[in-house]
Amino acid sequence: MIILVINCGSSSIKYQLLDMKNDDVYDLLAKGIVEKIGLETGRFQYAPAGKDKVVKDLPIPDHKVGMKLVLDALVDKTNGVLKSFLDGFGMGCGFTLAMLTIAVIRELFGAGTILGVPVFGEGYEPMLMMILPPGAFILIGY
Repeated sequence: MIILVINCGSSSIKYQLLDMKNDDVYDLLAKGIVEKIGLETGRFQYAPAGKDKVVKDLPIPDHKVGMKLVLDALVDKTNGVLKSFLDGFGMGCGFTLAMLTIAVIRELFGAGTILGVPVFGEGYEPMLMMILPPGAFILIGY
């Protein structure tokens, strides 16, 4: 799971992009800081894992501009980590599709409806087990 950690202060933005392997193991994909926000010249630093650090001195009038710099750096074709972001997005879409499928099947067999509309008619006897928590485990095969 890809996680973007952001710490916004009054004149800085610190950030890290982490690839969480499990609860306590992760890889650092990128980190950096945007400093001196609101001053005449600010500083943007970006350090992608395994690549050279990028440092730029430029005007950063507010946090909106600072966050745009951070996000642009993360998806940059040369130094960005777009591939990791897309991987995380794809995994999220896959899990969402799986959960939606499970929910539809549970409602169909557990209540005999789809979005509250009866599907099987008056004679259907709902399977109570499917709408209870153990029904989800039975459906996904433990």
